[in-house]
Amino acid sequence: MAQMDGRAVPVAMVGMGVVTPGANSPEELWQLLNGDRHVFGEPARFDMSSFYSADPADEDRSYAPRAGFVRDFVPHPALRAELEDRAVTATEPTALWLRHCLYSALDGVRRTPGDRWFAAFGYTADGSAELEGRMVADGYSERLAAAGGATGPYTAGQWRERLAVRYPDPGGSAEDSLPHRVGRTAVNGLLPCDTELLMVDAACSSSLYALDLTVKALREGSCSVAVCGGSFALVPRLHVLFSKINGLSRSGSVRSFDRRADGVLFTDGAGAVVLKMLERAERDGDKVLGIVEGIGLSCDGKGKAIYAPNPRGQQAAIRRAHKQAGGRPSGVDWIIAHATGTPAGDSIEAQALADASPDPEGTLLTSNKSLLGHTGWSAGVVSLVQALLGFKHGGVPAQRYFDEAITAIAEGPFLVPTLPHRGPGPQRVAISAFGFGGTNAHLLVRAPDGRQSERSSPAAGTAAAPACEGAAEPLVLVGWATDLPGIPDGTKAVAAWLRGEAAPPTHSWGDAYPAPSFRVAPLSPPARRSTDRTQLMLLSAASRLPTGVLELCALLRERTGVVAAHTGPTRHSVHYALRSHSENVRAALGADLKALEAWEAVQQEVQGLVPAGDDMTMPGIMPNVIPARLAAVADYRGLNLAVDSGPDSGLDALRTAERFLRHDTLDVVLVAGVNGNSTPEYRRLLTSAGDRALAEGAFVLALCRADTAREAGLEQLAVLRTETGPGLKAGHRAHTGADSPPLSGGRITYPGSDPLIGVLSAALSGSGRTCILPTLPGGTSVLVSVPPTVPDPSNGMSDNRQGL
Repeated sequence: MAQMDGRAVPVAMVGMGVVTPGANSPEELWQLLNGDRHVFGEPARFDMSSFYSADPADEDRSYAPRAGFVRDFVPHPALRAELEDRAVTATEPTALWLRHCLYSALDGVRRTPGDRWFAAFGYTADGSAELEGRMVADGYSERLAAAGGATGPYTAGQWRERLAVRYPDPGGSAEDSLPHRVGRTAVNGLLPCDTELLMVDAACSSSLYALDLTVKALREGSCSVAVCGGSFALVPRLHVLFSKINGLSRSGSVRSFDRRADGVLFTDGAGAVVLKMLERAERDGDKVLGIVEGIGLSCDGKGKAIYAPNPRGQQAAIRRAHKQAGGRPSGVDWIIAHATGTPAGDSIEAQALADASPDPEGTLLTSNKSLLGHTGWSAGVVSLVQALLGFKHGGVPAQRYFDEAITAIAEGPFLVPTLPHRGPGPQRVAISAFGFGGTNAHLLVRAPDGRQSERSSPAAGTAAAPACEGAAEPLVLVGWATDLPGIPDGTKAVAAWLRGEAAPPTHSWGDAYPAPSFRVAPLSPPARRSTDRTQLMLLSAASRLPTGVLELCALLRERTGVVAAHTGPTRHSVHYALRSHSENVRAALGADLKALEAWEAVQQEVQGLVPAGDDMTMPGIMPNVIPARLAAVADYRGLNLAVDSGPDSGLDALRTAERFLRHDTLDVVLVAGVNGNSTPEYRRLLTSAGDRALAEGAFVLALCRADTAREAGLEQLAVLRTETGPGLKAGHRAHTGADSPPLSGGRITYPGSDPLIGVLSAALSGSGRTCILPTLPGGTSVLVSVPPTVPDPSNGMSDNRQGL
């Protein structure tokens, strides 16, 4: 990875695309946001009656009958031609929406054959309608067949055909619905095959996290052109489980900043922007839509609950964005808030903005969720497109469904416009996106024409990169730990297996994970039952890190982050999908008495897999909460996110960690690889795993810059460096993570974590240099260099679990 030199390096946005209910282009979105009607209605892709009950206490039901759904998608002409010619055969809506956005954003942008490309998208396995449908239909088909035994009425294939009335078979590879394949479908043939692709999961702030990593890639010189964005489809499971937090609107409207607000409604959506260095964009003659001034990321650390907004974390992101923009510039004309229409959440956000924004008096404050709803993992980029449209049209849309201000607005410094704001257009806009699990992002952008607002200070005219004093320092591994079934805590057996000298651990914990002590995982018994084992596994593994590493993380908690490699849905996510869809499956079976008898037996089985959903279930299933849970328990406040690049997730997690360290965003990063899902539903999705068994386990690598390690007196177990493309250096042993000594027998795989196992194996196997290769072309490689003398390998992991 290239080093930073700290120069002022403005980054420009030169293209944009968007899809939401009622909008297939940025201009249609602008018309929608300047109207007075929201987009909420009933879905077309599933029958809401199977998931709705007016009684909020009813299990496996949502009390909200409406949400936002894309019903009138009109593909970009180039995408339409691909679909008609079957050049693109994917049917996953989120992939097609994102590809459409990329086509729109790239229209008119100058490209050259020598360009190097980077792409980062906010996405979650929990936001794919096709993935959920596949898991449910295949899972029920197999379970119904098993319930009937050899004399049952139908085979699994015949059950699948009967379910097709509500779960049509999308065809293609089942793996195409997983996040890394969605991203690849979006860019294949549209961007070069060696494009560095990253799928980011930070919940509602995902697409702004993706933007931050995109800006870093441009500034460091890893790419010359970049795209970023996000895509999300509302699925029944999320709609049901979010209602158990009582976070959905009962009235059917979203009233941001209003006293009568009663919750949010989620909405399908996708968006993308194209970025270049400003100098390059001007040289290419591209139309500059806006310029990035600063991005601030943070995580909440400890708080009231994993899903409760924390003003401290939000303020940290806001202040970090302004610091990156050049000190304490004033003059933000317009803030597009996260503001989801919950009175408590909107009040906390408004107060955080007032406390942390320089000179907020008179700043316009709006939220697009009143008309558009919450577009989930694409929310940040949709708000960014709105900001760029504000620059273009010279105005700010009115805040609809706003009649009586909450106290934080009525007594605060902001102006919420009830009529469209015309006249001199906004010159500087701030955008907030605050994610479930305490992941926060705040973005500052300015208009492209270079004029400064009357409220602006001279410092606002440049976008300086972070100082990056430590960019020249190598990235070092200073500790590691694991949580594996069948291996005693803190013994040398783990190190022996990692060196390829011992048998592998047991593949799975089975149906019941042995939860850690309350000191390690301070969760109530109901919360533990609702929490996926991956979150508990990571807490257990992190508690075994060397004492010196834990002390350093606590000392530098404001600049300690967690990056988790995780692939696909969690175990709880699969089981809650089955549970949420039970009545819909029953409806698909019609009046067939034998079929309904089998369904009743399977329904009891499914209800026994997980308890009925409650207020802890939604955060309990989400992949991004795996790192967020560790940050919350340990009170780490740097940032946290999950990376899902399929089998190469561990490699991309290491590269992401290196970026945060090289750019001086963080001082310590805990990189984790976690898999707790060995369900048959997930196994059928992972066709690329071949005959290998899915293994469960958690691996944590503690990384920092060498100077940080020296100052803390920590041993440096290995030096790591990431590269993309054909960058293999002579003298390196080279293999994929799956071919490393502990996994070379080909019998097991830890989805997403195999590369981290390869790194640990190389670090513990003595001196030398090893290159861990990607499984996909153009992916990330990690170069591992071990000094001639290393300490006892087992010293990387503590012998005793301790509180974080």
